[in-house]
Amino acid sequence: MRPGNRHWMGGRVVMRPPDYFEKVRAHARRRWEQLEADPELAGPWHQLFRQVQSPRHVLSELLQNADDAEARNAWARIEDDEFVFEHDGRDFDETEFASLCKFGYSNKRNLHTIGFRGVGFKSTFSLGDQVHLLTPSLSVAFDQERFTEPVWMEREFPARTTQVRVRILDAARRQELERNLDEWTTSLLSLLFFRNIQRLEVQGVQVRRHTVGLGPVARSEWVALSENQAEPYLVVHSGPEPFPVAAVEEVRRERMGDEDLEFPPCQVDLVLGADVAPKLFVVLPTGVVTNLPFACNAPFVQDPSRIEIKDPSISPTNRWLLERAGRCAAEAMLAWLGQYDSGLEDRSRAYMLFPDVDPEDESLAGVCATICEKAFQDTINGTAFLLTEDGALVESNACIAVPRELYDIWRPEQVSALLDTSRRPLLCRHIAEEHCRVLVNQKAVEKVEDDGVLEALRSHRPPKPETWRQLLLFWGFVGDATKYYPYRPPPVDLAIVPVEGSDVLHRSAGVVRLGERKLLSHEEDWQFLSDYLLVLNPNWSRFLAQQRRAASETQQDGLKRQVERAYEVLASIALQETSDVSRIIERVADQFLAQSDRSMADYVRLTQVAAALNASIPAAFEYFTRDGARRRTEHVVVADVDGDLDSFVSERWYDGHVIHEAYWREFRSCSSQQWDRWVRSERSRLLTFVPFDRVERFVRGRAEIARVVQERGSAEPVCFPYVTNTFVVEDWDFSQDHWQHWCRLAEDDPEFWGRLLSRIICLPNRYWESAIAAAAKQIATTGTRKTITNDELLPAWIVRFQGLPCLEDTRGRYREPAELLRRTPETEALLDVEPFVRAEHDTERNRPLLVKLGVRDTPTGPDGFLERLRALAKAEAPPVHEVAKWYHGLDQLATSAKCSTEELQAMRDAFTGEQLILTDSCEWAGAREIFLSGDE
Repeated sequence: MRPGNRHWMGGRVVMRPPDYFEKVRAHARRRWEQLEADPELAGPWHQLFRQVQSPRHVLSELLQNADDAEARNAWARIEDDEFVFEHDGRDFDETEFASLCKFGYSNKRNLHTIGFRGVGFKSTFSLGDQVHLLTPSLSVAFDQERFTEPVWMEREFPARTTQVRVRILDAARRQELERNLDEWTTSLLSLLFFRNIQRLEVQGVQVRRHTVGLGPVARSEWVALSENQAEPYLVVHSGPEPFPVAAVEEVRRERMGDEDLEFPPCQVDLVLGADVAPKLFVVLPTGVVTNLPFACNAPFVQDPSRIEIKDPSISPTNRWLLERAGRCAAEAMLAWLGQYDSGLEDRSRAYMLFPDVDPEDESLAGVCATICEKAFQDTINGTAFLLTEDGALVESNACIAVPRELYDIWRPEQVSALLDTSRRPLLCRHIAEEHCRVLVNQKAVEKVEDDGVLEALRSHRPPKPETWRQLLLFWGFVGDATKYYPYRPPPVDLAIVPVEGSDVLHRSAGVVRLGERKLLSHEEDWQFLSDYLLVLNPNWSRFLAQQRRAASETQQDGLKRQVERAYEVLASIALQETSDVSRIIERVADQFLAQSDRSMADYVRLTQVAAALNASIPAAFEYFTRDGARRRTEHVVVADVDGDLDSFVSERWYDGHVIHEAYWREFRSCSSQQWDRWVRSERSRLLTFVPFDRVERFVRGRAEIARVVQERGSAEPVCFPYVTNTFVVEDWDFSQDHWQHWCRLAEDDPEFWGRLLSRIICLPNRYWESAIAAAAKQIATTGTRKTITNDELLPAWIVRFQGLPCLEDTRGRYREPAELLRRTPETEALLDVEPFVRAEHDTERNRPLLVKLGVRDTPTGPDGFLERLRALAKAEAPPVHEVAKWYHGLDQLATSAKCSTEELQAMRDAFTGEQLILTDSCEWAGAREIFLSGDE
């Protein structure tokens, strides 16, 4: 108890008011008497008083007053139904108490806080009708009726601290107050802006401000509000600056022309942290929530509601303070980035100060953020503020940002050379993704997206990563970049494949994966192929297999995912399995065709390797012919596999089309059996006989085409879809040179045509199966062609052979095809009666060709059988079994479905009118003279 602040009353010591109390009380009483006598004057007072009565502002206002009183600690709680606030700041003096007992006036002479309207304490009346103020020198109460007139309350002992007590009027006010106290326990940033308060206890929850350490730049510090705070807040203070003239004039107007108001230089405070709401503070939070990356505290001029600040468009003070906040953030970021002694990871955090706001946002918060951002941009304009991977700082757009995976795959200079024609350095990898997006949005740095990387891989060959682990990361990136975007094609055209013996990556289109070495008898043959191939590095496939096993054994999900992505890429570029041997040969052949100096020995070796692998040769491949020239397979190249082709073609044609004898001279890379099978197969693209020519024979006139169609074996009438008279027969034939040569050979060898057709028939049916049908078509004026008959026409070469003795019968004689029969159930009985095709040719495989040639598959009638019986009837002792055979043949013919009525009648007439039936006494009789049995 202060000396002189106590007296005796009724035998006990009680507090007495300080000397100035009565004067202050009397002044307040006179003011109220004046107001009560003039309702017009009292109206604005009461209206303003009602505006400041909000339970949510009570604690904020009292804390501000406590900070002004240089309190270090403050407490707020609800005891029963009474709100209690106390602090350990200094006690009131006469001036401060007199200010408290006024309304709309404040004795504060600096602008560190908003408390300059003299209405803050009055917000406590929002809780109840009477407010008690207890300090070491005061014990007073204020009633709502005369809220500025103090009433002394006798008290035996003075309070050790300054206390404000209010009995809460109802449950609704208590609920609102409790909500506000809960907000303070979860959001206590204002504690960072108080000049004096270090510890606050709200409803038993204690929060203490303590400095963790110095910040990264001057006038900054790391501050925590609890012992277990995961990451402290960064508080950045600007340097003090004097208020500009326009701001001074504005504040004087707000203070009703107070000429004694002091304007010391003020500072702006920025707070950054993971859970920091980007509000504007005037020590206490306002309702202005921006999208700046930091919270900002400054002596903003607030609107009368004390929820928001005055619009900067009409408040030069607020505009100036917002600009200062932007400059403060920019200067702090530049200073932080310039800490060359610090690590890149720490320097990268400076970009948390970089704002990225919506300039189109016309709300109060949007306008405030835009002003701040513009000041920030003006400050960094022309400076080096981009941190590169090597730790240097460069100006705007002087470096590029790339996907983060690439930093772990190649060296920065390699990435730059791959993705940027100007080879700008890379933005530091440690810059957080959200901060990198800000730099890109602000057009400060160019970002190469995944699509840009894929495009670069299409046009460039990047260096092979130094380790297989890095290549695994790269393939994981490629897999992700191509897998999740269906519109992107598979990475077959991307240079991503490690090739044996190469320091760069290659496109899969030119790469093969070699298989088992045992497929070839000599290791030198694999080396021979490798000299002309881009071969997938076998160490890469082995590494992937090892990593797959390791991921399975250790259950490493990250490694497992990378390996799965790599295998997906491998499958998408068709290298998951050993490359098809035909593809391997095709790649080598392409190299051969591109190099005109390849020797015949190389060509022979390549074809023998292909034969050993049973691989297909590409369509444009070349063989050396007997005349020493190289000839493409698409221009007819022949292998004389039977060694007799020279007997069918001219010497000139033989030398120009038959492959060189060097192909047969020595078998080093394959066996002779492998070679023989291969050259006879389609894989070699070699013919084994003279090829057919696809020819077109044009016909003029409908009568003429009808005649041609009939001659070519069609029995159906033709149909003309067009009005034109131009027709074409799409035909097959041998060249005229070959026919002329064959005619000359046939003059000296009557059996030549038989040997020629036998040679054709013995060829694989793929040789002739597409050449046994021609087609007649009408040509429209537009050039369109349509078939005029549904029948398949005979091709020219078949028509020629039909009239030649070219088909061997079962007795070795060459006949015209129409003279011969094929062996069928219907013709079986005629085997010794009619001539049949040689058994080796009479196969199901050859049936289509034999039918086209005109070989018959049904008997021609009973005449042959009857002639045989007539001859036997003239013999003195005919063999019974021979007679029975012809009877059996006639029986089959008579009972077959193809036997006509005329043929059956002819047989009856012969047996009735002639003695052609052999009796059991070996005599010949007619049908009327014979019985079927000897019964009576």
